[in-house]
Amino acid sequence: MRKIIILSLLCMLPLCIHAKKSKTAKQGAKYSTTLYMFGISASFNDSIVYFTDVQEVDSAYFVRKVYLGGYKSYSDQMNLYFQNKTGERRTNAVYFKKKRSKAEKTLAKIRKRYASSGVVMKSVPAEEFTFQGVRPDEE
Repeated sequence: MRKIIILSLLCMLPLCIHAKKSKTAKQGAKYSTTLYMFGISASFNDSIVYFTDVQEVDSAYFVRKVYLGGYKSYSDQMNLYFQNKTGERRTNAVYFKKKRSKAEKTLAKIRKRYASSGVVMKSVPAEEFTFQGVRPDEE
């Protein structure tokens, strides 16, 4: 009987350690950093694709050092801008990198891909639209 109790306790130990790691990862998971973002807005109703400039966002945060916190909010900011400008909902994509050179390289690569498809590309200057930093929700 004693061996069964010791064996069951040894089996429970890894589960307890895993639960402790998950709890500490959730508590200290958010940190703030500077990112470089740009957005693309396309619509299925027309052949115009809008590109924003690469912009510096200094109050962005990550969750678990990988996932951009508030990602949907950045896309919603673009959607609100285009609803006010054109009155239609568009499909938006937000790209981000930690270095400006990598963000500009990605933007050039995507522009080249769209240029070969024959769509009309328009630029949205930073004076008209800028991404606003999203703060983590206070829990």
